[in-house]
Amino acid sequence: MKISEKDFLLLTSMVEFHFKFSEYIRETDRDLFYRAVDYAKTYAKNDNGIVFDYWHEDNKKFLDELLRTLVKTESSFNRLVNKVGNEDEAKEIWMKKKKTQKDDLLGMKNYLANFIHHARSLSYENFDTTDWSNFVNICKHIKDDPKFIEFAIEQIKKNLGDTSDFLKEFK
Repeated sequence: MKISEKDFLLLTSMVEFHFKFSEYIRETDRDLFYRAVDYAKTYAKNDNGIVFDYWHEDNKKFLDELLRTLVKTESSFNRLVNKVGNEDEAKEIWMKKKKTQKDDLLGMKNYLANFIHHARSLSYENFDTTDWSNFVNICKHIKDDPKFIEFAIEQIKKNLGDTSDFLKEFK
């Protein structure tokens, strides 16, 4: 099914509006936000087979999908570098093709900002080894926020102890 550009722009604008609206509610009144999610899940008609996931209900899926997105994007860029043979030229091609900027070459800034924003709400006490591995590998992509890295290290120490092998990844 193909939709017109006008309809696509309308749809993406509506999604962006609803995303920003829900972010605001989540930040200002967490209880209201979760009640609204429960309400929508209960009463929204969805007979078309589309399933909505809620990151706050499934930390494992949230971490796994974010890391998969980061790794896939990096791999795609690295394949381009290998194909072109010149990293600077590959960067120019990538930025033009993906509509990214030098300060966010891979276009991951928003993903990582979202992760940082929501990281305080993750259920670290329920993490298994895979969750911790995904968490640490995502944190490796965060280079411009030393306070967040301190937070991440605190969570590892608090939940896994001062001798956890995951701490070695931050040195």
